[in-house]
Amino acid sequence: MDANESVGQTSKGFAEITSKYGLIDVMAARHGIENEIPTYARGKRRIDYVFATPGVYGCIRNCGVLAYDVAIISDHRGIFCDIDLVALLGSTASKMASLQQRLLNSARPADVYIYQTALMTYVIEHRIEERVYAVVARIEQEGLTDELSYS
Repeated sequence: MDANESVGQTSKGFAEITSKYGLIDVMAARHGIENEIPTYARGKRRIDYVFATPGVYGCIRNCGVLAYDVAIISDHRGIFCDIDLVALLGSTASKMASLQQRLLNSARPADVYIYQTALMTYVIEHRIEERVYAVVARIEQEGLTDELSYS
């Protein structure tokens, strides 16, 4: 996350959010805060973060910060976390179908249009946007439950 602030300098902003929801600053927890490198090319502080719930944090196997312009061309450093999905989700990932077996091919605009139309129909008929807003409102009112925080 590009916070455009150094988390922890004040009790407001992202520091307040991470405290309220019990989120862990992955890089600080794994590598410490002494000698932190800046993550923005025109800055002297770290302003990019990865936060995780305690349950997700326990499944992170490796993490780090890349040099500038490695993997992507940007004025920010790339940040990565390797997450053990079997530990997090409880089972192995499904095997992906071969390109020939997939029903949707993004190289065929007609297929993409059919997919997008079906997706929007589903979103509207099942009131997905309304339901997401209701979940967000409930979290803002009550905080994360054990079920939602993956603890």
